[in-house]
Amino acid sequence: MDCSTSAIPKTSPAETGHNVAKSGDEQLEFVDDLQMLGLDRCMELPQLVVVGDQNTGKSSVLQAITRLPFPVNESMCTRFPTEVVFRRTKPGTKTIVRASIRLGKVHRKDTALKERVENFSFTCDELTPQVMEKIIDEAYYSRLDLATLSIFGVDAIGKDSRLDTGLSDATLRIETSGPNEMHWSIVDLPGLIQGKKYINMRQDGGSSYGKLDSGSQNLPSRSPSPEPPTSDITVAEDLVRTYLKNERSIILAVIDPADYQRHRIFSLIEHIPRLNERMIGIITKCDMKQEGSDTWITNLLNNKPQTSFCPLKHGWFGLRNRKPKEINVTNDERDSLEKEEFSKPDWEDVPKDRTGIHSLMGYVNAERKNQIRTSMPSLIEEIENRLQKCRDELDAMGGERDNTQSQRLYLWKVANHLQHLSDEALSGRYEDTVFDTENTKLRLVVQNRLEAFAQQISDTNTIPIPFESQTLNSGQWASSSTQAAQPGQSDIYSWILQEAKSHRGTDLPGDINCGVKRHLFRRQSTHWGNMAFQLFEDVREMVGLCTDVLLFEVCPDAKLISRIRRFLNNAMAHWIAEARRELNELIEENQKRHLFTLNPLYFSSSDRGMRLEGREDASDGDSAIFPAHTNGRLTPNSNHRTPTKHTDSAKSGSEDLSASRTGYQVQSVYQIHDSLQSYYNIALWRFVDNVAMQVVERHLLGSKSPIRMLTPEFVGNLSDMDLGELAGEDAETTERRKDLRDTEAMFKKALLSWEGIRSLRSGEDR
Repeated sequence: MDCSTSAIPKTSPAETGHNVAKSGDEQLEFVDDLQMLGLDRCMELPQLVVVGDQNTGKSSVLQAITRLPFPVNESMCTRFPTEVVFRRTKPGTKTIVRASIRLGKVHRKDTALKERVENFSFTCDELTPQVMEKIIDEAYYSRLDLATLSIFGVDAIGKDSRLDTGLSDATLRIETSGPNEMHWSIVDLPGLIQGKKYINMRQDGGSSYGKLDSGSQNLPSRSPSPEPPTSDITVAEDLVRTYLKNERSIILAVIDPADYQRHRIFSLIEHIPRLNERMIGIITKCDMKQEGSDTWITNLLNNKPQTSFCPLKHGWFGLRNRKPKEINVTNDERDSLEKEEFSKPDWEDVPKDRTGIHSLMGYVNAERKNQIRTSMPSLIEEIENRLQKCRDELDAMGGERDNTQSQRLYLWKVANHLQHLSDEALSGRYEDTVFDTENTKLRLVVQNRLEAFAQQISDTNTIPIPFESQTLNSGQWASSSTQAAQPGQSDIYSWILQEAKSHRGTDLPGDINCGVKRHLFRRQSTHWGNMAFQLFEDVREMVGLCTDVLLFEVCPDAKLISRIRRFLNNAMAHWIAEARRELNELIEENQKRHLFTLNPLYFSSSDRGMRLEGREDASDGDSAIFPAHTNGRLTPNSNHRTPTKHTDSAKSGSEDLSASRTGYQVQSVYQIHDSLQSYYNIALWRFVDNVAMQVVERHLLGSKSPIRMLTPEFVGNLSDMDLGELAGEDAETTERRKDLRDTEAMFKKALLSWEGIRSLRSGEDR
């Protein structure tokens, strides 16, 4: 803002009002009410915004539009956003001028600045040049004799050194209300700053900005100036971007004739979608244009797309600002000088409705009314949605928890609601909307995982050596007798035989040690443990995810949820340890204890192991091993002690004994195979069921599961100290509750104001 005390324009006593049409009061008044309520801090409201580079005459444009005596001086610049608000009051009321300061996002947490801003207040009954000077001065720094506080503070600057201060995003709001005013507002932003990365000064005093239009070489060069602080460049650009992104605003982009390609505003237009559709261009200081600049200025004012370097939907307007020597002319005199300027032959090719402040504001007024009218439905909808969201968050927070009774009641409601949702998750009812995501359908995901576990563990490809039905001829048997088979080989009979040999003890010839079957089963089921533990971890994670979602559903307070988790940590650790201990016991039962079953299926399945007549000899009657009268097969009734051939010779007796012993071993191997296969299948499904029931259902989903830990009974048994530690509100939660209630009140007042306008319209229509 131009702030020099010696550069305050004169105001004629006859001049009243401003260049804003006085029509469409209801909707404009409503938007102004929203700004008064402070809704512009949390949502985007329609407004006029003036943007441009430093020293382009933005404040002069603001003064021409508002007719307010803003200080203007080429050596000064706007240091913080200035919002000018006009409000129409009832006939007969007095005109009141108020000034206040509102913190921005960047410095909202600055405690010292917040204290200064809260204490800044200014009220008077007329906005004279002297009053405007006083407002600007007191907004800049503290006057100790008046005990007022400012944006920058007395320690930061003095009256004669305020040019050295940086930029701020705190907004100075100047409000004029009276019966002759009109509801509207306009915002003047700090100018965009040209750093070294934007301007390249040549040694000859000229400036290189890229290729210019014809005649641009005659434009005046700018003298180098000190590099501005990086923080100022950032603050200025961030402020401008924030206001430009408000799609409900109309943007007045100000440039001057002194080399248009240096203006930073054009780079922002390129990076913000559809900004050129909401922007009205303004060329200031048109009377100061240099020879050679006529072409591009005329092209812009005619909005010729083939020559306009930055085409705007609403085009461009030309203005004449006060010169330094004209600082004391009145607003009417200023308008006359402007009209005289654009009557010159230099401007004969430019449409008259594109020059002068009155042409500009006639267009702005029409576009402003159209913008507010089109924005109103979405504006009301957004207010309603934000009000409902605010109420929902307050409902979720519950009442204030500043005593034991309120804390216990709140936590009891949380626990009761959580148990209700937990029952639905575990029973598979899924009636609440929280179960729209699969993670919360706990019974579904656990059931699917159990079925996958059963399918995986019962897959024959996972067994070290799969069970199969085959016979061994003499050659195979001889090979099996001499080779050492291990799990992974396809010949399970060879493996059984080799294990039998490695476990020989006091067995009779041809017998197989009773411990072989137990050893073989342990080897065949060794993979069960890893699969079961993977199931355990997966289900545990499913329970945790579901519990987190349900907890947040019943208690959106993240801090309270965190405290609940910490409070239940010991119980959860015990829960995990108990579940893991149960699983370890099930695994040990199969790996360390003796084999046992009373399942009748074992006998029906292994009976074929006692009947070998169904097994075909691959050698078809190999008489060297199998007796002739059995056609190469061994049966339970075969008399192995009676030779079938060469019975009279000693050799024949020896061969007969060998054949009998071998046949007995074959029968034993087959019997062990079939018995082991039958027991494996029974033990497998017993293990699957036990894991599902004793580990998953009893522990992971049982009464000690995290999803069931927080119960009304648990809350009722908490001591007052534990209850306060768990459910008490911290300062941040209390502050959040206050903010929500204030915000709720704002939105309710906004909707009441809108309902009043609608009722007024309905009465007028009747």
